[in-house]
Amino acid sequence: KSHLLRAPSQVPRTAAAFVALLENIRSQVPGLVSRFSVLIGEILKLRHEVLICRTLYPGMRQDLDSLLPQQFPRFIPLARLEQVPRYLKAMLVRGQRASVNLVKDQEKAARIRPYVESLRAFLRSRSISPAARLPLSELYWLTEEFKVSCFAQELGTAEPVSAQKLDQKIAVIQGLMKG
Repeated sequence: KSHLLRAPSQVPRTAAAFVALLENIRSQVPGLVSRFSVLIGEILKLRHEVLICRTLYPGMRQDLDSLLPQQFPRFIPLARLEQVPRYLKAMLVRGQRASVNLVKDQEKAARIRPYVESLRAFLRSRSISPAARLPLSELYWLTEEFKVSCFAQELGTAEPVSAQKLDQKIAVIQGLMKG
């Protein structure tokens, strides 16, 4: 229910816009429960694989807990939830590769570290403006995509991502948090 009835980006201001929103929601209902159940099952299976993985990389458990907090289906939008299995697979690939070449893993981790640290700093801030919430969420998911790009490129990314794109998103958030 919460995935279907999330607040739209723009509140419908006319009867026609409201009817269009309602029809859009109705079109998503058939098959949603089974799709959601299969997705959650796949995520939990992969989460278990990460937990029992013998080839860990430094910070793997922290990455897992950050990606999948308790009651994660309540907090992660369905469109993003559909990407989580790929992020978990990337963790497993990274773990395997780190066990073979930890130095290379650390080099790649150094490319990601500034973005993870910026994200953590923003989240620790007590003054997150409502205007900064969406860009902050976008930064989080772009950072996850960047991890896939760096550690498991063969899995592909859901959208183009680069250090420059992350830097631009950080600049936008900094501007919103100051203003």
